[in-house]
Amino acid sequence: MRSLRKLIFSLLAFSITLTVVLFALSNRQAVDLAFWPLSYSVATPVYLAVALAFLGGFLVGGAAMWVSDARLRSKARERGREVKTLERKMSGLEQELDRTQARLGAPQSESTATLPVPQ
Repeated sequence: MRSLRKLIFSLLAFSITLTVVLFALSNRQAVDLAFWPLSYSVATPVYLAVALAFLGGFLVGGAAMWVSDARLRSKARERGREVKTLERKMSGLEQELDRTQARLGAPQSESTATLPVPQ
């Protein structure tokens, strides 16, 4: 299954790369890009203008996703801190249980948090 996934990924990556290369080779003519508020323009190949537009869209989309996921990342960090706090508390309670069992002479168990196995 893993090799099939790797093969599909390789074929997809190859076809995308081939498409980009063919597009760049087919669109080498120059185009003037003017920046409206400024009286500045630059001549660049069509493929470079398209590639820069895709790159700009990728970066803007990535930034938008990063900003929109900030709340989720914050919650994940908070949950991680809660888990660490609860693990420390559980460890302390397990040690206290072991001390209490040792004082009472009861046999100490391997795992103090065992649940019955459902059938």
